[in-house]
Amino acid sequence: MVLRQMPRAVTPYGGLGLWIEFLHKIGFSKQLSEHLPIRLESPNAIEPAQTFTAFLMSVLAGARRFAHASLLQEDRALHALLGMERFPTDGTIRNLFKRFTRGMVVRFYEPLWAWQLAWLPKRTGGYSLDLDSTVFERYGEQEGVKKGYNPRKPGRGSHHPLLGVLGAAYFILHGWLRSGSGFYSYLGTKDLAEVEQRIDNGDGRAALVFDAMAYQIAKEIGAMATVLLGRVDALLITGGMAHSARLVAAVQAAVGWIAPVAVYPGKTNCRRSPRVCCACCEGKSWRGNTWPRRPSAASTNGLRKNNSRCASG
Repeated sequence: MVLRQMPRAVTPYGGLGLWIEFLHKIGFSKQLSEHLPIRLESPNAIEPAQTFTAFLMSVLAGARRFAHASLLQEDRALHALLGMERFPTDGTIRNLFKRFTRGMVVRFYEPLWAWQLAWLPKRTGGYSLDLDSTVFERYGEQEGVKKGYNPRKPGRGSHHPLLGVLGAAYFILHGWLRSGSGFYSYLGTKDLAEVEQRIDNGDGRAALVFDAMAYQIAKEIGAMATVLLGRVDALLITGGMAHSARLVAAVQAAVGWIAPVAVYPGKTNCRRSPRVCCACCEGKSWRGNTWPRRPSAASTNGLRKNNSRCASG
């Protein structure tokens, strides 16, 4: 075997080539250049759109912080695929985001959001809207970081973002960054059954925290209902906490006017919610779990067979 050095550039991130080609095809760079609210005057400055794209590529390559972007700085093959003569340093990327104000974020996000929605295919049956929470562990003292439920890093601070996902399209419609505290930060327990027991024993603080959680869940469901212009056929409550009749009753009392509410407890149902939506609206069973042939009469008034837009949480 003969090993020789050659002048041609080689990249270990060749798989990003397909993604880059996809971005070129949909006109991603054009959209960034048109809507980015930041303009630089220096003739030596790298275009903000290129800096933003470099940040995106760094994340796709596995970067977990700005400093990791330097791993791509010497990758000439990747630069050629991106059409960049200079790849921004991690400091340049960081400084770009420091320029953003809250108003700039809104002005930048809204047209890009509308542009992405325009690419979604129209479905005669509509889309199911799934509200899911996840956990981001943190290693600093960022705003909102608190200790709470964190299965990967127990005891470490985290955020618990809430994501509104169009299940059939794997499209994140919107997201909210929430504190990672949950019950644990306020009550020292992660067990909902224990919290309810404390409420029954007259613990006013436990009742306050419980009511606040039910309020937040109802508020987010209402927010997503406005995105669907009120055309919601059903609300599906799933996940482990759906076993709590007290929590379900509190949420249902607040959002029952939006659409019929059906409850399917169990953590595994969260990952299957688009198909669970269909099973609910069609009165079918699902993988050995027999759903009610139909939810109760009080829960089914208004279900439209041909237009099943459901929001699940």
